[in-house]
Amino acid sequence: MKRAITTKNRLYMRMIFAGVAFLLFFTLIIRSTIYCQKRKPGKTVIWKETIGTLDPHGHSHGTIQYQVDGKTYSAVFMLRNEDAVLGEKYTMRYNINNPEEVEIDYWHPVFVAGEETYPFVATIKKIHKKSLIDPTPFVTYTFEIKGIHIEKYVYLPANYKELYPGLKEGQHYVVECLAQDAANRVVLHLDKPLKDTTNAK
Repeated sequence: MKRAITTKNRLYMRMIFAGVAFLLFFTLIIRSTIYCQKRKPGKTVIWKETIGTLDPHGHSHGTIQYQVDGKTYSAVFMLRNEDAVLGEKYTMRYNINNPEEVEIDYWHPVFVAGEETYPFVATIKKIHKKSLIDPTPFVTYTFEIKGIHIEKYVYLPANYKELYPGLKEGQHYVVECLAQDAANRVVLHLDKPLKDTTNAK
């Protein structure tokens, strides 16, 4: 009988302890919620646009370099095209209060003033939607330079359907190629669709 009472008492004690623990946990949740509601918002991040240069070349990531007030910074360049090359440039932004905090436009390689380029006609071959294997949408496109057939791909921003409402397979666009490295450094202008390619290169 004594053992039965002891076991029963332990069960009651466990139930009371569990109830107290739950009450304390619930109280902490309520207090945390109230604190978060009353807490002043953090400092607003102010972004500033700049151009980053890819260096060096790697398989899935590398380093992008950019300058802030004369000082050179480096950031990891993830999810870029495997055929991206040394010297390729991308639009990006940095936090003016913390220049090491950046946002990189992986879908937007660019040329800068002074770089000699030539325009060609590119055709969208396939639009690849994001998946478990490729979490970022991208397009493959083709064009020709002096009879040489070239196929490349470039990532798309998450809101590409709003930015490029006419984007579809088979559509023609302007592709810009660097004169000294036409087969590698290229920029596909998805904001420049072509309706008539009769007189285009």
